[in-house]
Amino acid sequence: MKTNVRDSISPSLRVSDDERLIAMWLHGKSDNTRDAYYRDVLAFTDFVDAPLPRVGLEDLQAWIDSLAHYRPATRARKLSSVKSLLSFGHRMGYLEVNVGAVVKPAPIKDVLA
Repeated sequence: MKTNVRDSISPSLRVSDDERLIAMWLHGKSDNTRDAYYRDVLAFTDFVDAPLPRVGLEDLQAWIDSLAHYRPATRARKLSSVKSLLSFGHRMGYLEVNVGAVVKPAPIKDVLA
């Protein structure tokens, strides 16, 4: 009997779809953080209109460009949320490539100082 590598992974670490990945990624975060991150990720997935494993760098860059009307801190948070999800998905083995790894957020001016 041939053993599949996927079969050797603990069932708790298996990710079968985007929704499960997102739920696992949000697990344990505070209510406010979970709500904000979920809205950010939902906006991203609605924009790209493709399953996360099919999202490419061009999709991510187009979404970033669509955020131009937001304040810099809001754009940075939205990008940070999506990059965090993509990194998590890659670490979990759900995403073959972490397209967010090559995107660097724009620096934010410190307006409080």
